[in-house]
Amino acid sequence: LAALVPFGRRAIALARAAIESGRNTADPRLYGQAEAALAPWWASRSAPTEVKLLRATIRQAFHQFDLALADLDAAIAAEPDNPQARLSRAFIHLATGAPRKAEQDCAALTGAQLQLLQAICAGRAEALSGKGQEAADQLIKAIARERRASIAMKKFALTVLADIKTGLGDWATTTRYYQQVIAAGSADVAAVAALA
Repeated sequence: LAALVPFGRRAIALARAAIESGRNTADPRLYGQAEAALAPWWASRSAPTEVKLLRATIRQAFHQFDLALADLDAAIAAEPDNPQARLSRAFIHLATGAPRKAEQDCAALTGAQLQLLQAICAGRAEALSGKGQEAADQLIKAIARERRASIAMKKFALTVLADIKTGLGDWATTTRYYQQVIAAGSADVAAVAALA
């Protein structure tokens, strides 16, 4: 990466922007654009951790979970306390039916700055382990405590909470949470579709 500055920084910024747009619009072509931006490192095992995290996000979007996990495992080996790597790996474990493994990564999200993120991660894992109501209750408390959290983090928390409430069949509360996510602005397609 250092050898490619400023190109490397521009490529990473482009990949990040494309991924964010891909999340908001559910347009897979944008993930392809992100992949193209990372082309110099796409097949490299020695890519910087930052690139491995972006590469894992793209691979996760295309359901290439084994490849995404390999990138995340390498990122965590290099930076054990990297919160993005831990959260991403936890959510892949949840998507592939391994909530116990996800709980280990959630537990590694420690520190005052990561309390809401840890609650989101743990809440999702607990809900998929059959403790949906307890998970929802804990996440509601965490959201109330974290008044200074960013809008993006609050939307993430409310989206996970709505998903947990969906699993519990609490449609009225689910609707209310998705409406709050959409009212916060820049709602992504997934939130709008879930509300519909």
